[in-house]
Amino acid sequence: TDLISERNMGKVGRCAKEELDSKQRVRWSMEQSMELVSHQYSANKDENNSTLTKVSPTTASFPVGPLDAVVMRIPHGWMDIPDITRERLVEAIHLAYENLHVQTVIITTLPLNNNVLDASMWEGIHNINEMVRDIARTWASVPGQGVQWILVQEFGNFTNQILWKNAEHLGYMIPLIPKATQQQNQQPNGNGGWELSGTDFLLDRFPRRPKQKWPPSIPMVCAKKPSSPQEINCPRNKISTDGMHWCIETLGPRYAASIACLLGCVYNGKGIEKRTSENVRHCERECNERFMSIVPVDKEWIAGEITLFSY
Repeated sequence: TDLISERNMGKVGRCAKEELDSKQRVRWSMEQSMELVSHQYSANKDENNSTLTKVSPTTASFPVGPLDAVVMRIPHGWMDIPDITRERLVEAIHLAYENLHVQTVIITTLPLNNNVLDASMWEGIHNINEMVRDIARTWASVPGQGVQWILVQEFGNFTNQILWKNAEHLGYMIPLIPKATQQQNQQPNGNGGWELSGTDFLLDRFPRRPKQKWPPSIPMVCAKKPSSPQEINCPRNKISTDGMHWCIETLGPRYAASIACLLGCVYNGKGIEKRTSENVRHCERECNERFMSIVPVDKEWIAGEITLFSY
């Protein structure tokens, strides 16, 4: 419910209670990270210290040890837009290294959700995403010290493209998606802000009902547009059920594939110490173009069952 920081670190971590009327900031503890890296798992390893798939009677226990990477999702909603600052993000990155010894941090850009109540908030989300991209682009790593790579997963750009297409399907008058959005981060200062133009349709919501604080965006949850402004429901789509959570059955495969792809930018092939900023950024861009967009996935990657979702 918050970005980790020195200020919210405590001796004992505890969980938040989402049913509370007011937002509850929670503490995290170093004990939690120590338990994670010292967790024991069982494996059988050969003379080259490679894990074998078959378990034998000589299987031994090993600690997880330092983690290679973390995926950081900014908890917007629990955190208000003005609280999500560059300083807080950079502090969380440094603490991820200090506590988990990660070399790579992947930050997910923010999508639309129920907490975006007006156009100014939507612009705030855009500015946070631009800040994330800039942190990744300007990160100055020191070999052997601290986090080496910050990568961006363009989940916000991906979901925006889906919402645009669904709104078009519902009959909204919407601006065209620029072709450049399917080639992520081509512009030197981000994605050009295409999602800020003519977006009143995103804020078209159901009337507020009792015990419902945040009615969902109709283009986000509906497969068919309500026939009148008084309607409080609609046939649901397979994008989001409630305007906050995304349908894992349809978006999940692309999400997971993009994370695997981004990790490969750093860890596949040559070692992490031989990577250059230029080739990592090129690889990052290709991963986002391939998976964090509505461009169809290559057919040869898709098996006979439902796998990677695309329009």
